[in-house]
Amino acid sequence: MLWPIQILYINLTKHMVTSTLFVPSELDGSFFRDSIRSTIERYKKASDNTNTHSVQEINAAYYQQESAKLRQQIQTIQNSNRHLMGDSLSALSVKELKQVENRLEKAISRIRSKNHELLLAEIENLQKREIELDNESVYLRTKIAEVERFQQHYHQNG
Repeated sequence: MLWPIQILYINLTKHMVTSTLFVPSELDGSFFRDSIRSTIERYKKASDNTNTHSVQEINAAYYQQESAKLRQQIQTIQNSNRHLMGDSLSALSVKELKQVENRLEKAISRIRSKNHELLLAEIENLQKREIELDNESVYLRTKIAEVERFQQHYHQNG
C-alpha cells in the first residue's frame, strides 16, 4: 500500500508549490519529511542571509559586466586608432590591412570633400567681398572726382 506525503516546496521566486508523494507503506515517510524539512530550512536560512545582499550583489555584478564591456570597447577603439595611425600593423592579416586601407581611403575622401566645401564657401565669401570693395572703390572715385571738381572750381573762382 502507498501512503501519501504532502511536501511543500518554496522555489526561488518565493512561490509555494505543494506536491503529493506516494511512498510504500513499509516506509513511514518520516525520512522524506525530515529530508525535505531540512532542505527547506537550509533554503530559508540561505535566502534570509542573501536577500539583504542579493540586490547589491546583482547590481555589483551588472556593473562589473558593464565595466568589462566598456573596457573591451575602449581597447578595441584604441587598437583601431593605432592601426589608423599606422602603428601596430605587423599583427594584422592581409584582409585586416585592406580594411584599414579602405577606412583610410574613405576618411581621406570625406576630408577632401569637406575641404572642397570649405574652399568653395571661402571663394564665395571672397567674391562677395570683391564686389563690396569694387562698389566702395566706385564710391570713393566718385567722391574724389567731386572733391577735385570742387577744388578746381574754388581755385578758378577764388
